[in-house]
Amino acid sequence: MAERNRRNRIKDGLFALRALVPKISKMDRASIVGDAIEYIKELQKKVLELEDELKGLEEDDLKSHEDEVEVCKQKRANQPSPVTKGHTKTEVKVEVHQIGAKEFLVKIVCGKKRGECLRTMEIVDSLRLEVVDIHVTTCNGQVLNILKVEVKGKEVAAENLKDSLLKKLGVLYAY
Repeated sequence: MAERNRRNRIKDGLFALRALVPKISKMDRASIVGDAIEYIKELQKKVLELEDELKGLEEDDLKSHEDEVEVCKQKRANQPSPVTKGHTKTEVKVEVHQIGAKEFLVKIVCGKKRGECLRTMEIVDSLRLEVVDIHVTTCNGQVLNILKVEVKGKEVAAENLKDSLLKKLGVLYAY
């Protein structure tokens, strides 16, 4: 009886394994296990490739961020700080890069004014985005916000997200 139960557990496990592996060459036990091993190796290789690609994207983004900060420092060194009287319309620049199925890297460059970070975060939240990571840099009267966000609901295209952000942020930063 114990041996029969053991064989049934093995058989059930092989059925489950056969259902998970997309390409099984033969139906005998050795082939099912061998094909599963090959499939797992392929998946591990793909994971490593995707991790390398993500690491490259993050390094590129970090380098571009460092370059933007350096340009700001150079502008600040070469120009006296501007003194403005009255209110003017501030241009808002938004870049959106998709880094995962529901993950995006969002760069927002806008004018520096009181309470802007809170209002920007409220807008991001109203678009059903969860902020995973954020970096804020100021330079020459401008604020650079770099946000790594995750969409809470259904998937959205990067261009649609950019348009939504521009629409809401443009209203916010028009004095």
